[in-house]
Amino acid sequence: MPPRSKVYTLPPEVLAELDRRLIDSGFGGYRDLEAWLAEQGYQIRKSALQKYGSALEEDFERTMADVQRTQRLASAYAESSPDERAAMTGATVRIAQESLLRITLALRQAEEDPAHLARLMPNVTRALADLGRLDISREKWASEQRAAGAAELTDRAAQEIGPLTPQRLREIAREIYGA
Repeated sequence: MPPRSKVYTLPPEVLAELDRRLIDSGFGGYRDLEAWLAEQGYQIRKSALQKYGSALEEDFERTMADVQRTQRLASAYAESSPDERAAMTGATVRIAQESLLRITLALRQAEEDPAHLARLMPNVTRALADLGRLDISREKWASEQRAAGAAELTDRAAQEIGPLTPQRLREIAREIYGA
């Protein structure tokens, strides 16, 4: 296995700032980033930064495409459901589950320290379980809302129609069939 890139040994706050600078610069300016890191006390070559930046750019573009897809999916989901909030929650849950599954696969394939992977997996697994419970609760709530809506419609119809006597049934039949 090749040695781990020095970029991944940077403290989290420096790595986050590097990511921000890469995104802000359009994934360019590696000489400036090399100089900035040197000022911070880290000697990382331009080639290592480019390799890291290329991977980050791919992730960034994929994430932005996912965001756009998410927005389209949520809009379509909302149009197909009478309750917009429930639809958005449902779409969000499904997208988050998909993202967590991708993270799980990426963690397995990454050149990570096995101990680090072992520490991360319970968090991912817990997040997936939480999302599953959220989705089940959302579905139960939506079902209860539909049932309550149906009961309300039935009650309203019963109030408008009144008691169903044989006379009232004949009147309803005449209204419907014109007979």
